[in-house]
Amino acid sequence: MLIISRGGRSARVEKQAFPDEDALQRYISENPEAIPLDELGEDASLHVLGREFPTASGPVDVLATDSAGNAYLIETKLFKNPDKRQVLAQVLDYAAALWSAELSTEDLIAGLREDASRRKAPDPVARLTEYLDGDDEAVSEHLERVAHAVADGRFTAIVLMDRLDDRLRTLIRFMNEHSRFRLLAVELDYYRFEDSEIVSPRVFGAEARQKSARSGDRRASWSEDEFFARFTERCDPATVAAGRKLYDFAAPLGSIGWGSSGANPSMIPYCLPGFNKAPFVLFSIGNLDCKLRWVRNAPKGVEFIAAALPRLTALGLPIDPAKLRKRWPAELWVPKVDGVIAAFKAALAAVE
Repeated sequence: MLIISRGGRSARVEKQAFPDEDALQRYISENPEAIPLDELGEDASLHVLGREFPTASGPVDVLATDSAGNAYLIETKLFKNPDKRQVLAQVLDYAAALWSAELSTEDLIAGLREDASRRKAPDPVARLTEYLDGDDEAVSEHLERVAHAVADGRFTAIVLMDRLDDRLRTLIRFMNEHSRFRLLAVELDYYRFEDSEIVSPRVFGAEARQKSARSGDRRASWSEDEFFARFTERCDPATVAAGRKLYDFAAPLGSIGWGSSGANPSMIPYCLPGFNKAPFVLFSIGNLDCKLRWVRNAPKGVEFIAAALPRLTALGLPIDPAKLRKRWPAELWVPKVDGVIAAFKAALAAVE
């Protein structure tokens, strides 16, 4: 690399090697923006959730996410390592171990905090809160999306090396063109000049990834049929029937949104006329989120909340009176779905 200063002085800088794989892992953990996701045509930036995340097959080097709640498994390897051609098998082994573990959100948080405690790093949940610039509920929903993406096998595996092996390039191209598993490789050239570090990343596998997305293999949003298909796969018949009741109640009142998460679609009923917020959200894993906070700024939103809140709490469905929101698991709300619908009907009648 040739560096030319403003005064015309030039300096030739030779590419340097990372001293070991731990240094490469540490570098990408501290500088996740060095992986250029924009080359995939995605408006996303990586946030590292944790390092050395435990699996039955060994620790994943880096577990990351982005603002949309997608999951990324990153494995670092140096070209000089004699087993570099085995890195793909290692990545697949870790991916299978994560998928088969069927991680819950609690499992994910426990694994991340175990790693942070071992390295005396800041709390991963607090770091994610700062990254999302959100509140506790937003962070909880984000971690739930990550956990379900991993449990569904919907994550991107990234092989990060200082130089890619030609055989590895061929294997990655084959994987991306003949399977739904998302696999990328990043070649990271590293330089030092005076007090500066210079990194030149190149993504391999992005073209096949974009081709797959254009062909419809990946979807950016969900439809009614797709939501209920996923809902039926994940939930018992009683929960599905209760969800249908909520849909039948809300659909005539306004439009229905279906969310955009790749792992956990949701039904978002905009049932307050003229207001683009929903009083509740149903997730395909069976959770029902009460979102009274969302509607408090709607026309007559205060009256709507005043009518709905006491009726819902009388059913034994807890709601934080200050934050005006609560997540109810299926076993709590499904037996009371008729009462939930009656409460929202009464609230709508109060603002007519």
